[in-house]
Amino acid sequence: MITERHAVTQTIDGDRVETFIKEVVHLDGPPPLAMVRKRLPDAKGPPRAALLLTHGFGQNRYAWHLSRRSFVNHLAADGFDVFNLDLRGHGRSRVLDTRGCAVIDEYIHHDIPRALDAALALSGGARAFVVGHSLG
Repeated sequence: MITERHAVTQTIDGDRVETFIKEVVHLDGPPPLAMVRKRLPDAKGPPRAALLLTHGFGQNRYAWHLSRRSFVNHLAADGFDVFNLDLRGHGRSRVLDTRGCAVIDEYIHHDIPRALDAALALSGGARAFVVGHSLG
C-alpha cells in the first residue's frame, strides 16, 4: 500500500539533479515492512524494470541514498522503478514496530520475496532485478 507520494527534486551526483516521484510503500505483515519507491514522472515513459535494493545488516535504505550522491536516484534517472527496502528491524520498517530476524532465512525466504512481489505488482512489469549489499 502506498502511504505517501511526493514529487521531489534531488541530487544524483554532485550538481546533477532530477525530479522524481517518491512513494513510501508499506507491506502489511506479519511483519510489516517499508520501502521507498523512486521513479521518473510517468510522462517520461514506462520503467525499464523494477529494481529492489536491499541493504546490509547494520544499515538501512540510506546505504544506497546519500545526500550528495545517490545510487537510488542514479538508477531512477536511468529509467528504473527503484524500490529501496528497509529490512525488518531497520529504518522505516523499525518504525512500524518490527524487530530484526531471529535467523537470516527469514529475510531470504519471507521478506525479500514479499518485497519483490510488491515491487512487481506496483511497477506493472514482468521483469525485476534484486541488488544487495553484504547481508542484502
